[in-house]
Amino acid sequence: MSATGRGSERIAADNYPTPGWCVRRLLEAVELPSGYWLEPCAGEGAIVDVLRERQWGGAWGCNELWACELRPECEERLKSKADRVLIHDFTDVDGWPMISAAISNPPFGIADRIIKTALALPGSPVVAMLLRLNFLEGQARADWLRVQPPDVYVLPERPSFAHKVSCAHEVTGRTGDGDAVMAMRGCGWQELIPHTDLIHLAECPKCDGPTRRSAATDSIGYGWFVWPAERERACGSVRVLASTPKEERRAA
Repeated sequence: MSATGRGSERIAADNYPTPGWCVRRLLEAVELPSGYWLEPCAGEGAIVDVLRERQWGGAWGCNELWACELRPECEERLKSKADRVLIHDFTDVDGWPMISAAISNPPFGIADRIIKTALALPGSPVVAMLLRLNFLEGQARADWLRVQPPDVYVLPERPSFAHKVSCAHEVTGRTGDGDAVMAMRGCGWQELIPHTDLIHLAECPKCDGPTRRSAATDSIGYGWFVWPAERERACGSVRVLASTPKEERRAA
């Protein structure tokens, strides 16, 4: 899932998979403690893929990788990636083991609830959440951010969580006096799809014209908000993560 907000145009179930490069930049800067790792809003497993990639590479001491997701349709895919899969509302689960690290990209509207639940997990885990940088704003969360300030790892490039498929039909003609050529591009149809969806409509459902696909880069900066195991401290820190080559970002 993603914390993106694009007005009224949204993907069903807030299914905005996290680009893998975003997770890799975090893991290059922050070493997760060994033990049990948990993805609380796993979706179809975009973050789990990168965590598993690092685990198989012998770079981390993960004993078990857990995934929690609300949507039942994600269960089978998650089972092929995580050691344990729980289809349930993460904020309403009891009996978690001693978690060492929780990492996720929660829906922005319920991010506060997801974060506070993760911070209360047994084991006082390191909690890493991909959020808009303006998550730091707002009186509603100011008090608890002062008590439990995160370290913020800023992504210098804005991620694209979705692609836009739009009509690319071009119609040309002449004006009434016949002197000028006018062109109309597209009929106005467009649709947002997860950036991981490789198959999309080749013909516009509105006018049967061709379509084009383009990255829908978010309009605001993002960063990883990381709460260490030590919860109460005076302040956090801010660090700008390494830049990501365009080729890696395109591959997502």
